Amino acid sequence: MARSLLSDLRLGFSAGALILGLAMGAFADVALRHSMATEDGLVAISEGRIILRQLEARAKAPPPGPEPESTLVDWRLLALDGKLLMGSAGSRFLGTLDWEGVGTEPVEFRVDGDHLYSAVLLPASMGGTLQVAMDRSNEIEVLFHFRRDLAAVLLLLVALSAVVGHIIARRGLRPLEMIREETSRIEAQDLHRRLNASRFPEELASLVAALNGALARLEGAFARLEAFSSDLAHELRTPIQNLRAELEGCILRPRAAADIPETLGSLLEELNRLDGMVEQMLFLARHSVPGAALDRQSLAAGALMRATAAFFAAAAEETGVSIKTEAPPDLLVYADARLAHRALQNLLANALRHTPAGGHVQLSARAIEGATEIAVTDTGDGIPAALLPRLGDRFLRLDEEGRDRASGGAGLGLAIVKGIITLHGGTFHVESALGEGTTVSLRFPDES
Repeated sequence: MARSLLSDLRLGFSAGALILGLAMGAFADVALRHSMATEDGLVAISEGRIILRQLEARAKAPPPGPEPESTLVDWRLLALDGKLLMGSAGSRFLGTLDWEGVGTEPVEFRVDGDHLYSAVLLPASMGGTLQVAMDRSNEIEVLFHFRRDLAAVLLLLVALSAVVGHIIARRGLRPLEMIREETSRIEAQDLHRRLNASRFPEELASLVAALNGALARLEGAFARLEAFSSDLAHELRTPIQNLRAELEGCILRPRAAADIPETLGSLLEELNRLDGMVEQMLFLARHSVPGAALDRQSLAAGALMRATAAFFAAAAEETGVSIKTEAPPDLLVYADARLAHRALQNLLANALRHTPAGGHVQLSARAIEGATEIAVTDTGDGIPAALLPRLGDRFLRLDEEGRDRASGGAGLGLAIVKGIITLHGGTFHVESALGEGTTVSLRFPDES
């Protein structure tokens, strides 16, 4: 299930406040207990020393006076053999404590879970040792109340942090809501609109830039689709109208039996034109999109060009155009064999179509840094410079810009070539001079 970013932030604020509060509470609890233990230990030592001085004074000034008394500690004096010499009124419980390991530094004892003592063992100058213990049981209740109040404060802190976190998160997520509102108002007819990056925090600048980039690509795709649809309708209309006119003529003006083959031939020619156009469009749809599957392999560039030239040898001989190939014998091109053949066939077909009798077409290949370049050069009448940037656009037919309209074609040949080389991650480049000829270069990247 989709998670709520607002809930995550609110939970994060609460968890952070709880962890911080627990850490501070634990530190305060340890510090409080350590402070009380240190202070009580110092009091026990101080009281023990006072009692020792009183005992020494009592021993030096007979007859003995009253035994020392203290309201803070209980004590008892033991002889060197461990015999009890004297003690305070409430010192009986001292015999239940384990004095093993107790010295001049205070040691904490807990008895029955309800009583807490700090004990210290002091040497007496008259011989023996003085056991001193201070009852700190009241501190257990103090710590209990402190921890209870601390827990209540923590709960209040967590609740308050959840509220504050919600407010801060809502405020922080407001720019995202603004992005949603603005993008939701963009329709197909106003794809030119862009998000104003200055209205959003700098942390969202990359997101806004990505969305604007996506809108730009979408606008471009819609524009190309609209242009393609218009061009496709225009291109299909002519053969369909020709077919319709031929069929209406057959119906309205019955032909003689001898004329029927000519009529059927004309119909078949238009159908073949439609079929070729549809086949080319299907090829573009399958192979001119990023991510299409490629069966790349290392191909001999010379063999690839010679096979293409042999395919058009008869057509070239018929039009009086010669075809030459030139490539280093060991030069390889890393490409999909079927698509590479298709690209070269389209280029060679275009070159032959626009090269007059007596001219020649040359296929050459060379290795350049990181790629293999295959070029098709003709001695045709060239292409106007203004049209060079548009080469590769669908339905662009150069014969409509002043060339021989009898060349025919749907204007998809170069679009297919450009799509194939783009699919390979390569480049498509055209150089042309009017009256001199045209060179189309394809660069296929090497195997990485």
